[in-house]
Amino acid sequence: MASRPRGRFRRAAEAAEAGAGAFVVKPGTPDELLRAIIVSMARFADLQQLRRVNAELREALDTVKTLSGYLPICAHCKKIRDGEGAWHPIESYISDHSQARFSHGLCPSCIPKYFPGEAKAPQQT
Repeated sequence: MASRPRGRFRRAAEAAEAGAGAFVVKPGTPDELLRAIIVSMARFADLQQLRRVNAELREALDTVKTLSGYLPICAHCKKIRDGEGAWHPIESYISDHSQARFSHGLCPSCIPKYFPGEAKAPQQT
């Protein structure tokens, strides 16, 4: 059976159990003061690191671009109207407002339509 600390050590043990790692019973001994300083310095370093990480995360969130809601798009040329009423090609609008990038090609249905004789149209299934 473990014995409970008495007096000043009992208070320090209760404080440690409650999470106060740098608790010192007055008058403190040199070892207690050293332990309290070491614990405080470690907690301060952790706090500084947490603040750095939070700042980095805030900066990352500021750079993330997302699209949401309805986008007014021309039914014919597919340009998108921005908030000021200007029309932009869909590729540039989406690139400016998101992390998406585009590469262009032709789907199998468009090849015979725009380049007749170059390739056979895909068979309908």
